Amino acid sequence: MSWAHIQPALTAAVTIDHVFSISAALVGGLIWSALGFQNVFLMGAGLAVINFFYRLAGAHPPAAGGTDSRGKLTSLWELPGRNRLHSLYNKSG
Repeated sequence: MSWAHIQPALTAAVTIDHVFSISAALVGGLIWSALGFQNVFLMGAGLAVINFFYRLAGAHPPAAGGTDSRGKLTSLWELPGRNRLHSLYNKSG
């Protein structure tokens, strides 16, 4: 993965996240108006329980900074140029 691929990928990820966040808020508001706040919270609790058991049954991703089964790095901080990027944000003076 090169630095040229990171910015477009992050832009797409943030855009997708924003679309789903706004959609979830809209749907939650409609359910709140139609069925009451109790049902919104019950649905959230149900999703949390489903997610809990799904994660128990599923494969666990590698720890940040490690490599996946193909030997790919799993952390952006481990990419080449990390020290240069890190020094830009941690300048003293």
